[in-house]
Amino acid sequence: MQRPQTVDRAFWLIVGSALLGLLSYVMRGMHESPGMVAFVMACLIGFAFLFRAGKNWARIVYMVFFVLGLAGVLLAGGVLARLGVIYIAILALQTAFQGYALWLAFRAPGNLWFKRHRAVQS
Repeated sequence: MQRPQTVDRAFWLIVGSALLGLLSYVMRGMHESPGMVAFVMACLIGFAFLFRAGKNWARIVYMVFFVLGLAGVLLAGGVLARLGVIYIAILALQTAFQGYALWLAFRAPGNLWFKRHRAVQS
């Protein structure tokens, strides 16, 4: 089975989310640890490539990280509000990109492709 376009779209959404994160980091004056930012960007890009390779475990782990991150964003709403409208807009766009990428990975034909890819590897 050929990799569905939805999986490729999920790949580019995650890469786009990482690039938005980098843009946000630069726009905020690069106050956070560069090592931590590089680690987060590397994780996002890594998950994007694992998605594209059909690693079912990666989409599940990514979903857990997404849910934990979403909970963190919702709980830190007051702190985020002080960072400014542009930062909140970029964060919302990143969240939308990542959520849509997950949705694409867990619905057909992406879901079927991950399941079939997993069965072939077993």
